[in-house]
Amino acid sequence: MKYLLDSVQMKAADRYTIEVKKIPSISLMERAARAAAEEISKLYQGHGEILVVCGSGNNGGDGFAAARFLKERGYRVRVVFVGKKEKRTIETSAQWDLCEKAKIKIQTEIGDAIFAVVADAVFGIGLSREVTGEYAEVIKRMNALGGIHVAIDIASGISADTGAKLGTAFRADYTITFAYGKLGQFLYPGADYSGKVIVRDIGIKGPKEARREYVRTYGKNAIRKHLPARAKHSNKGTYGKALIVAGSPGMAGAAYLAGLAAYRSGAGLVRIYTAAANRVVLQELLPEAILTTYEDGSFDGAALSECIKWADYIAAGCGLGTGVTSAEMIRRLLQEATCPMILDADGLNILSQHKDWIYGYRGSGLILTPHLKEMSRLTGQEVGAIASNLIKTAADFSKTYGVICVLKDSHTVVTAKEGPAYLNLSGTPAMAKAGAGDVLTGILLGLCCNHLEIQEAARLGVYLHGKSGELAAKRTGEYGILAREIADAAPIVIQKNSSVGEKKHGSNE
Repeated sequence: MKYLLDSVQMKAADRYTIEVKKIPSISLMERAARAAAEEISKLYQGHGEILVVCGSGNNGGDGFAAARFLKERGYRVRVVFVGKKEKRTIETSAQWDLCEKAKIKIQTEIGDAIFAVVADAVFGIGLSREVTGEYAEVIKRMNALGGIHVAIDIASGISADTGAKLGTAFRADYTITFAYGKLGQFLYPGADYSGKVIVRDIGIKGPKEARREYVRTYGKNAIRKHLPARAKHSNKGTYGKALIVAGSPGMAGAAYLAGLAAYRSGAGLVRIYTAAANRVVLQELLPEAILTTYEDGSFDGAALSECIKWADYIAAGCGLGTGVTSAEMIRRLLQEATCPMILDADGLNILSQHKDWIYGYRGSGLILTPHLKEMSRLTGQEVGAIASNLIKTAADFSKTYGVICVLKDSHTVVTAKEGPAYLNLSGTPAMAKAGAGDVLTGILLGLCCNHLEIQEAARLGVYLHGKSGELAAKRTGEYGILAREIADAAPIVIQKNSSVGEKKHGSNE
């Protein structure tokens, strides 16, 4: 698990390191600059100058120091200052003087040259205003230059908190950031402007109590660490009876994809409650599933109640439709279920008209999986407002309704009533295909059946879904993958990251 910080948290961690750990600010700046110089050296492709553009704040100080270390390594370095000299911080003034002692001329114009690297150290993580005037013109000029573009700590013009573009922003190929990744580097559009983010440890650590509030994200060992090995002495009942309520007439595909993904991610027994018109298709596509059907326009409430009692875990909503019959199904599920449940797609559209139904749910965990438009219906907020405050929107909804919210976007957010938020960084644009959300619902259901704590199942399911999409895209290409190929890739991803032999079934340490 890795941490992602906003600007306030990062400044607090920085202050804690200086005041409690007694590491002077100028020492941290030197460490950051050395790390930046090392990474720029790795990226340098053997011709041209290295341009470092510095502002008056401490980010500019990082840039001045990095330029000095690069010169010590033998590189030709051009340093340009933008801003007002009298507004330099104490540390930046000190680094300016050290640059001059190192015979580095500090200029105020970029001029004409062939640059191998363009390094941005104009604004740091504290920026909260629009970038305009001279600063905007300089950043535009930097963006127009050739060479590899590198941001030091954060791309100037990007909000460290939300990823918003503040007027004009530097577009980096790489961002070298320090101690922790910053939220704005992974939320859009900031992610597009940050390029590949390289996090370097320079000795900054926030206090343990503060770390409980940091946004989390998974590293490459997440599946190995969190998904328990299958018990040798087990049967299909060991891995859960999963009920999927999905598929109105003509929407068999949604039920099929959710059922397939549930099986592919570990469910022991899948039962699909669906329209009778879907029976033949589902029996042919997924003969492993148990089918219970209802006639179009009506359903047997007693049969659904029996399915609810049978189930250990439930998912509902994929391709269900939003008519009277579908609404009655969702109402009954929320009223009668006592097991963990996932609501997606039309289940959420129905719920947006009846949010009070959430309070009638007596189960052990409710996961909602809206995309931005569905979240707009649930909250009444505009899609743009949600997109610009992804984490806060999800967290507020979780606290209000006591649910786990999986707010789907290019980088999906998972929040709960209590505990830190999770930001998923796995996945690929190839997954922007019909049915991918149904597959996610099935994966979440399958992981619940493996007895993960429900919040862990939500986080790990989103991560596994993204990694499965990445694998499918490698096989087929980004343009051509199908949703079922994401489901089919899930067990291969799990196998490649297997925890077999490392811990007993049910362990979640």
